[in-house]
Amino acid sequence: MGETVKVGGMRITYSVHTAPGADPGGNTKENQDAWVVKERVSAAQDMAFFGVFDGHGQEGRAVSNHVCTAVPRLLARSALCKPPTLESCLSASFVEANRSLRRLAAVDCDLSGSTGIAAVVTAGNKLVVANLGDSRCVAGCVEVRSGRVAAVPLSSDHTPMDQAEADRVLASGGRIASYMFNDEPLGPPRVWLRDLNVPGLCMTRSFGDAVAATVGVIDSPDVVTYPLKPEDRRAGLLCSYVVLMSDGIFEFMDSQEVVAMVHTLAQQGHGPNEAAKQLVREARRRWQQEEQDIIDDCTAMVLHIAHQAPSAAHHGANGGGSSSGGGVVGSSGSNGGGGGGAASAGAGLAGRLEGALRLGLGGGGDGSSNSGGAAGARPGGSGSGSGSGSGHVGSLSSKQAVGLLGYGRR
Repeated sequence: MGETVKVGGMRITYSVHTAPGADPGGNTKENQDAWVVKERVSAAQDMAFFGVFDGHGQEGRAVSNHVCTAVPRLLARSALCKPPTLESCLSASFVEANRSLRRLAAVDCDLSGSTGIAAVVTAGNKLVVANLGDSRCVAGCVEVRSGRVAAVPLSSDHTPMDQAEADRVLASGGRIASYMFNDEPLGPPRVWLRDLNVPGLCMTRSFGDAVAATVGVIDSPDVVTYPLKPEDRRAGLLCSYVVLMSDGIFEFMDSQEVVAMVHTLAQQGHGPNEAAKQLVREARRRWQQEEQDIIDDCTAMVLHIAHQAPSAAHHGANGGGSSSGGGVVGSSGSNGGGGGGAASAGAGLAGRLEGALRLGLGGGGDGSSNSGGAAGARPGGSGSGSGSGSGHVGSLSSKQAVGLLGYGRR
């Protein structure tokens, strides 16, 4: 089913599944995704940390592995890491993690980097989400009367498709254009230096990417707080699921399909472990259907949230983790298994759900690693798949050419 942690009046069952991608020749790549779960951020803080980090570039794996451990560690060190200052502390942890990355002599992050999506669940029934790049966090909220589930996005992609993001890059001296293949634009818009065809990054915020940082790619995450109140039942709504995922999952799946799959499996008695597996399998199937050989790394972290009755809530309880901060780190090995500026708080999920529910939205790999989590940090195993293509780009098909750059988002 998955591992369980108690935070305030909530019981959270979670699991993670990840699988490496494939290059244009169909060869398994090194998985550059990384993930982390800290069931207790620190001994003094009744909150849990969940994160997914998607690396890119030659050193993408090293970057994602570094920041996935650095962010929760830095967050735990903050003496003010509690509401209402949690949001600013989480944002500062992202920025400081990037600074620590830049100081690593062993990792060249000039043209390599990582996204970051993190969700912190607090004892006050709040979900604080920080996003950097184009990984995603989405909630699945159920209309109690009908049983329908609606996807509520808890993050927005930082890409040149967002006008405000593009404006910042342009104002910083950057250039935005798609990759050119045989004199034709191909794929999504990318960030380039004004007079050089580097770095060709498909996101506008990230860890690392020192070259892109000179033209407006920043390391400041968006941070938003959402109440997870059981009182939402009175509005006929209940947030039951949260999914964090790398972009390999949603390249050909939308957020509604993601939460619908999680909800349908839950109704059939399956927990987050099976849901995470099925999301990765379905994402990979769609990659193969749409792109044949090319597949992106795919990671899905699924949380089931159950609100306990007040008498059943044990503040400070930590299901399976030690009081000093049990946690799990998932390394981005291609064949290894891992261990088992801020926005203001919303007025509840009800308002955001109203429109979605009116639309009638309803529930409807090989070389991978899977985990429900366990106490203590355990890195995943490493794999030997190569993530770099070879050959002259002009001799390839258009899809293969983009694949060498990192298809779709990279």
